[in-house]
Amino acid sequence: MIVEPRQELGAGLAYGSASFEHRINVPSDKMIVFREDPAHLTRWVRAQGLFESDADAVTAEGHHYSRRADFARYIAALLEDARRGAPPGSTLRHVRARAISVASLCAGSRARHRVQLDDGSTLDGDAVVVTASHETPSFPWPLEERAAAHAGLVRDPWAQLRRLDVEAMPDDSTIFVAGTGLTLCDVVVSLARRGFRGRVLAVSRRALLPRT
Repeated sequence: MIVEPRQELGAGLAYGSASFEHRINVPSDKMIVFREDPAHLTRWVRAQGLFESDADAVTAEGHHYSRRADFARYIAALLEDARRGAPPGSTLRHVRARAISVASLCAGSRARHRVQLDDGSTLDGDAVVVTASHETPSFPWPLEERAAAHAGLVRDPWAQLRRLDVEAMPDDSTIFVAGTGLTLCDVVVSLARRGFRGRVLAVSRRALLPRT
């Protein structure tokens, strides 16, 4: 059983919230799912025709930097293959809920675990694998009411940036980004793709930018 509140499996927050233009920051042969077969993703990318159809992803050295949405498709395909190839009597079940706690149960000589879900139900199993992601972004400082209600405030860049009408902004507009990590890269790429012509100002506690 896989507990995941989203409709589709395989994407999660990292790959399910990204826009079409957002990419993984390492080449496909570094995204290793099978330790014994590190080139598995690269072969899948080639089989899907993405080396030809997504020319922007390929560097001069021949490395492919996949879209995060394509990696989500890849993981979903692996899950489907696992479902089809499961031994007789085995099932892969998707439970659309959020796990909120795990408790150990006494079941004779065999350890058991109970997972509490946010809908009030529980699931019992012999083993529990926790693959939790981080929460959606939040401000680490107080936010006054007027600022919180402002139409130009983007709390979650992956979910809310699309609502900004950047093409209608004057050329002298400035967008302020708090943080200079990989999320900044996502924001800049999305703004550029949507035709933003103003200035992007970012602040970093360490005065650093992501490497090229």
